[in-house]
Amino acid sequence: MIELHMSKKTGNLIRRKTIAEFTQQVVEELFPKDPADLTILIRDDAYITEINKKYLGNDRPTDVLSFPANEMDPETGRIYLGDIILSIDTLEKQASKAGHPILSEAQLLIIHALLHIKGFDHDNPEQKTEMWAEQERLIKQFNVQIKSLPETDLP
Repeated sequence: MIELHMSKKTGNLIRRKTIAEFTQQVVEELFPKDPADLTILIRDDAYITEINKKYLGNDRPTDVLSFPANEMDPETGRIYLGDIILSIDTLEKQASKAGHPILSEAQLLIIHALLHIKGFDHDNPEQKTEMWAEQERLIKQFNVQIKSLPETDLP
């Protein structure tokens, strides 16, 4: 189950059902063996800056944060994958700069965050190459309409 919390502003820009269904499809692709749950929060730059500072020591907004849990709920037998937090403000800026829809930017970042939850990273060139290849595969598989990746994310 995908638990999705969106601000009113976000609901005016992205349809809740579209994001939830997309996320569920990607979860099923990346975690096919076990039923899994995930929480997504879509908030503003102020909120994500607060979380980024508190947990990562970075006093600035970012586009997405992921917090893996990978814990089994003993009552349901479902795996709780973790939490993803997106900033709608940064999504809007990045989508505008790249020239693609906000929904596409959100889809890209959900894929990126789920790859982190799965254990991928981009701390060194080898890891980055592997993660970007998997990200590109998923972008194509799910027909995410992006024109370019954020500059900081290019391999």
